[in-house]
Amino acid sequence: MKFGADLKNSIVPEWARGYIAYDALKARIKAMTAAEAAEKDALEEDFFAQLEEELEKVNRFYLEKIKEFDDALSKLDGRPRSSSGDAFGAGAGAADAAADKATRARSKTPPPPSAATASSMLRAGMSFTTNFSTKS
Repeated sequence: MKFGADLKNSIVPEWARGYIAYDALKARIKAMTAAEAAEKDALEEDFFAQLEEELEKVNRFYLEKIKEFDDALSKLDGRPRSSSGDAFGAGAGAADAAADKATRARSKTPPPPSAATASSMLRAGMSFTTNFSTKS
């Protein structure tokens, strides 16, 4: 599959405005390669101006999403925490916390990242996964 088609197929509809205008930039590149030498300089300037605008658009969108995630994490930080200090187990007692710790030790599953750690990871462009299990 070609990159342009793959990009179109992977667009998250709610985030479409934050994607680069790949087809428009590709069309400008094709126009530059087909142009006469006299036109190429002006077309290159237009291309790089549009490319810069697109990169700024993507960056603004990314920063907007980081702010939204930071705000959501800040709200979560304000939630009451359990005695274990784990925001995911609000209301759990010391026995539940000890059982969770023992289960993690046996399975070598790391604890979920704290809201501050998750926020730092998002700002750095890193991703993380958390495995949540239900108790029976």
